[in-house]
Amino acid sequence: LVHNEDFEVGSRVILRDALRHFKEELMRELKAHPYVFQYIKGVDSVDDIEELAITSATELEFWVKTPDDKGDREQLFTAQVLKEQYWKRTYGEGITALEETLMFFQVEMGHKEVGGVKARMGNSGHYDHVMEQLEIDWKYADAIQAADNENQVKYVVRDIFTKHGLDVTFMAKPFEGVAGSGEHTHLGLAAKLKNGKTVSLFAPDDFNKDFM
Repeated sequence: LVHNEDFEVGSRVILRDALRHFKEELMRELKAHPYVFQYIKGVDSVDDIEELAITSATELEFWVKTPDDKGDREQLFTAQVLKEQYWKRTYGEGITALEETLMFFQVEMGHKEVGGVKARMGNSGHYDHVMEQLEIDWKYADAIQAADNENQVKYVVRDIFTKHGLDVTFMAKPFEGVAGSGEHTHLGLAAKLKNGKTVSLFAPDDFNKDFM
């Protein structure tokens, strides 16, 4: 976004500049402290590095429910304590909506999170009293692309689940005393070498002695 013809503004510009600053500072530190390469697997010197690559991926957690149905808070709490729902299979419209969502982006996986109770089959042949926590994990991408995906995917999730008659909330803590929807953001840092190889700077030369 360009303001007054020559001044770039907006969150994407801030992220771009932060990435640029990080890469420049890290290269400066690697040159100033060459001893670190004895701990990094696959690269011997800063002179071997063509450029640095920063990648990112997120784990998006959210709650879904059937509108108007009221869940039992005590049942939710009990299910959480007993870990009854974590990684279990979701049913009915929930699994259909989740699978449709996964087709839109490059993902690692989609699965149930710790919160929720088992849905019930209603007289209509559809599951009602759906109240469960789901998670979608995205594949690593360029950091700016990952941020764009994060912004877009919430609209995709909400639209698809709504089409299947389910409400979605990304609120951090929709129910007191029950698992909230956190979100992990994973970061990757690699060096693209002049010989064509790519080396993770988080991978130590000896995993038994050093670990990030």
